[in-house]
Amino acid sequence: MDLLLVVGDEAREIGRKALELGMEPDKVYYSNSGTEIFNILQPHLNEESIVLLKIPHRVMVQDTFKELKAKIIV
Repeated sequence: MDLLLVVGDEAREIGRKALELGMEPDKVYYSNSGTEIFNILQPHLNEESIVLLKIPHRVMVQDTFKELKAKIIV
C-alpha cells in the first residue's frame, strides 16, 4: 500500500494502527471530505494507478464523495 487515507473520526484508529505497525507517517492522511481526498491523491494518479475505495454507503452518498468517484473512475 503506497498511501492510506482515512475519512472521519471513526476511521482514525485505522491510521493510528498503520503507524503503530510501521507505516511511514508521510503516507497516512486523515480527511473529512471527498475533495480533500482527491487533492491528496491527484499528484499520485496516472493511467496505471489503482485506487481501492472502501467507503461506507452513508458516506459515499455525500456530494463530495460522489464527485471524488466521478473524478477518479475512468
